[in-house]
Amino acid sequence: VLGKIGIQFYLSHKVTGATRHGDTVTVTATSLKGEEIKLEGDYCLVAVGRSAYTQGLNLEAAGVAMEERGRVRVDAHMQTNVPSIYAIGDVHGQVGQLQALQALIEADLAARPVRRPMLLYIGDLIDRGPDSAGVVQHILQQRTRPAVTLPTVTLPTVALLGNHEQMLLDILGTPDRARADRRAEHWMGHGGVAALQSWGVPVRAPVAEWHAHIPPAHLAFLRSLRPHWQAGACLFVHAGVRPGFSLAVQDRQDLLYMREPFLSLQRPA
Repeated sequence: VLGKIGIQFYLSHKVTGATRHGDTVTVTATSLKGEEIKLEGDYCLVAVGRSAYTQGLNLEAAGVAMEERGRVRVDAHMQTNVPSIYAIGDVHGQVGQLQALQALIEADLAARPVRRPMLLYIGDLIDRGPDSAGVVQHILQQRTRPAVTLPTVTLPTVALLGNHEQMLLDILGTPDRARADRRAEHWMGHGGVAALQSWGVPVRAPVAEWHAHIPPAHLAFLRSLRPHWQAGACLFVHAGVRPGFSLAVQDRQDLLYMREPFLSLQRPA
């Protein structure tokens, strides 16, 4: 799409220099084959990648190893040096990927057993993907059977509330039909259509008819999701927290939706 409007891409090139002459900036880049190109423009914008948003999270107190630039240190399997908590975020209806990930977790526990392991879902289990109903059912079944077949290891699970689950619950809990329909329209524009289809709900069905399609056990599970969970020095929430306020006075909406100023926090909360 960007190519059609005249934007050119130079992949596998390394920028080696940039000089300004009057109002013109000249950028020099070299390809993997050693071929040099020069690009001229009015401005040079530099994208340096994502910064690590780990300051103030107290990860050191939990024993999590960090890199010099503030990133969490992980191995080739994206594992930290603290093996007891397996946290999964934003499943979004992808039950096949969830099952594959859990197989890797169980294999890791079999190879490296630890005391009191925990499997934690950090919200947004539903919407967007093809099988929200399957994700909920899978986790419900996981609660009623051992997740690990090793005789000395059990893997308890904790599921947190995400903003996508909250949007659905808000719709179902709104008595005013017109307001519920407006909320439903917003939610369906953010992946809710796929969730409804996974439960067999006709897309044009009024909100009042949704209960007839969504299993009571699934609704009870969604309503049981907690907004946060704490393990020692680590606090888990779906989105963020309001800096400078204790957990006791945090707003529930912030735990589910917060981006800023939490992501830009440069000091302990």
